[in-house]
Amino acid sequence: ASSTFNGIAFNGRGELFTSGGFGIMRLDPSTGKPIGGTRGNGIVATTTGIVDLASCGLPPTMRLQKDIDARGAASDQFRLEIRADNTAQGDTLVQNATTTGATTGIQNEYAGTMVVTVGKSYTIREIGTRSSGSTDADLSKYITSYSCQWSDETTPVASSVLSTSAVSNAREARVGPIPSASE
Repeated sequence: ASSTFNGIAFNGRGELFTSGGFGIMRLDPSTGKPIGGTRGNGIVATTTGIVDLASCGLPPTMRLQKDIDARGAASDQFRLEIRADNTAQGDTLVQNATTTGATTGIQNEYAGTMVVTVGKSYTIREIGTRSSGSTDADLSKYITSYSCQWSDETTPVASSVLSTSAVSNAREARVGPIPSASE
């Protein structure tokens, strides 16, 4: 079943609220799945006739971007993934991007920017790929690490090395639970 939405808004926790003929519904912005509600359907108010929503909440966001110090081979590329943790079903790919070119430094391609939910965890993953030739970028030749920072800060609030993944030629880390801006 589909619904027509005529308004959306986010709260400070990153939860998405939509309005339509059904009333107001609360959704997970990463997956679109309903959160709570009277019957688990996400409907938090059955008021009809609402034609727009607005909010002053600034939801937290996430962006995954690659900074390459040196390339093992000019054709080495990196697929970046942000996955929402869904404990019952594993994780869900919600954003991805693959680098291009042979430059070093911060790459133009990035996964995100996406709204994330306070209290929820996400998996960030990097997979070695290639732009040409028959060999993927060998991640064992790279130090794969990450750092997290608030958008208005320059000092990281968390950092670590990505660990080996069950996915071939990949490294990953679980990030979260996402704190609120006041934590």
